[in-house]
Amino acid sequence: FRNLENLKTQKIGTMNKSEAEPIYLEIISFLKKFNSSSRKDIYILQIGSSSGMDLVFFKNQFPECNYISTDINDEIINFQKEKHKFEKFQFLKMYAQEINKGLEKFSLQKKKLLIFSIGSIQYCSKNEVEVFFESIKDHINLDIFLLEPIQCDFLKKKNNLLTNHRADISFNHDYEKYLQKNN
Repeated sequence: FRNLENLKTQKIGTMNKSEAEPIYLEIISFLKKFNSSSRKDIYILQIGSSSGMDLVFFKNQFPECNYISTDINDEIINFQKEKHKFEKFQFLKMYAQEINKGLEKFSLQKKKLLIFSIGSIQYCSKNEVEVFFESIKDHINLDIFLLEPIQCDFLKKKNNLLTNHRADISFNHDYEKYLQKNN
């Protein structure tokens, strides 16, 4: 999808994409709370941005914000640099647990920061997720939006597991517990 109308009409099964993946409208609603002038100071960082099109979508809605695309693969980052030559659009090769690398590189420690992930953190191990949340816990001006797959059985079990292996290289994480653990 390229714009808000496409987001609302594109189908995923019997649902439209905005219903199946509510993160897009949630982020839009959140950013609309700020006036255009204030949004100039907001940095939006995507963990695992792959093609970069999610960030381009948000950039089309809010061109005044600053965008940081991250991925773990040089080929992906190089592809994005060729494809997305926009002002206020930056790129960084990093893993989620290296979030401090991004915060330091772009001097984001005291900036208004929105971090989001769509299906990327599921590939982080328990240790990597713990480092990620530990690294961002002291950032005083941070909002985080996650759209990650998880098995319902994992959440239904009332054990104290923060993470368990789901399949191949993916994991279930109880993000709420990680957030609570890190205040």
